[in-house]
Amino acid sequence: MQMSGLKPDKDFEKIIIDAFSKKSDVWIKVIRMNFWSMKGRNIDPNPLPEVLPKEPHQLAKLALARMFDDPKTIITVTNTSRVPNSVDKTWLVFSQSPAQKEIIEGLAETSTLYVEEGGTAYVGRDYLSYFVLKYYVDDETREKKLRPPAPDSNYNTLKVKFYGKPVKEKYADALDKHFVDGSYVLGICATGTSSQDSLLSWLKILQERNPKLSKLNVVFKMSRRSPEIIEYEEKMRKTGCDSDDDKRYQQEQHSSH
Repeated sequence: MQMSGLKPDKDFEKIIIDAFSKKSDVWIKVIRMNFWSMKGRNIDPNPLPEVLPKEPHQLAKLALARMFDDPKTIITVTNTSRVPNSVDKTWLVFSQSPAQKEIIEGLAETSTLYVEEGGTAYVGRDYLSYFVLKYYVDDETREKKLRPPAPDSNYNTLKVKFYGKPVKEKYADALDKHFVDGSYVLGICATGTSSQDSLLSWLKILQERNPKLSKLNVVFKMSRRSPEIIEYEEKMRKTGCDSDDDKRYQQEQHSSH
């Protein structure tokens, strides 16, 4: 019931009391479920629907919507077939906000961006891999170039006190929402194949919305092994081949990639 998000009703509570009594751990579990299910029902700003979609691209759309709190973020669902010369024909789901576009337009042409594996996003019991477009920057560059000093006429920086306690600034810097672990996240993407070719198609689509991106250097930092290596290792596990020639061939394949 907890995994499915169901709240115990009165009939279920009576069954638990008759079977285990109110002094049992099972009854304590039911009480906690009743309490926290009501408390946390409206906490999530992007709650998942009760019935999750079965399509992978719809699950990816739900996952990307829950990653950042920028309300201006636009999530796009498209296909690599719209990109000329694309090899992998699969779906693409990516997100980008106006603040992320602003960061890209403010970068120098000598800047280097990185496409990295973001990790695994869970949507209910399903999960998928996603990738991020990052720009690493040190604190000094961030303060001087990407965060110029605000003019004196900017009244958004004023702090007003109510009831004797200072409140937070009303308008937070939108750029800070996308600064994570020493880098600016300039876009997030999930694809049907998670291949480098599908990510290359994603970058080409981003160039249509970010003209400055075509002038920047982009480096792929992928730790995924090639399909040939994975297929060979699976074959070795099935056949149980442990000869020296097989091991030598496997090492050569790893070193070449």
